[in-house]
Order: sequence, then structure tokens, then C-alpha cells
Amino acid sequence: MEGIHHVEKWSTISDIHILSNHRSEWLQPVMDRLRPFLTSMTISAEVGVAKPDPIIYKICNKQTDPDRPILFVDNKLENLIPAIDLGWQTIHADPDHEWISKVDQFVRG
Repeated sequence: MEGIHHVEKWSTISDIHILSNHRSEWLQPVMDRLRPFLTSMTISAEVGVAKPDPIIYKICNKQTDPDRPILFVDNKLENLIPAIDLGWQTIHADPDHEWISKVDQFVRG
């Protein structure tokens, strides 16, 4: 959850969508802090399907702007595959947090 500290900054430039395999009640404290900066949230427990099932990505994709590029970040490589299949750009959220600077570069264009 290291990236949580960057969401407010990123949201001034990009739409932020959360796609999570958690239960809503577990995420609630974090989501309450992030909600003002989010465009949408797709939570597996609420939609009845989890990553890496392509259906959950399609549900999330319906909430995105088709004219804007999508960057999907996940800590599990297998979760990147359905995103790539949808044409999304992807970054693996590595344990050393190098992904944060990659997202910064993407967001700034």
C-alpha cells in the first residue's frame, strides 16, 4: 500500500480507479481516505468475480474514459495479463517500490 501516499497527487492529473480482490469492509478505512481522489472502485467481493478473471477487468473498464490511456498496476504478475489483453499498459508493483517512480513518469506524460 506504499502508493497510497501518492494517490492525491496522481489524481490531479489522472483518473484513479481501484480494482481490488479484497472485501469492502477490509478496505473501508483506506478507501474512506482515498475516496475524494478516486473516479471508481471495483471490489471483487461486490461484483462476485476476482482478478485475474477477465470479467472483473471488463467491469472496471466500463468505468474508464475510452479516450484516455490506462495504466494498471498490480503486485501479482498474473494479474497483469488480462489488463494487457484489454490494451492497458501495465506496471508490476515490485517490493522495492520502484514502480512508484514509473507511475509518476507515466502520469506526467
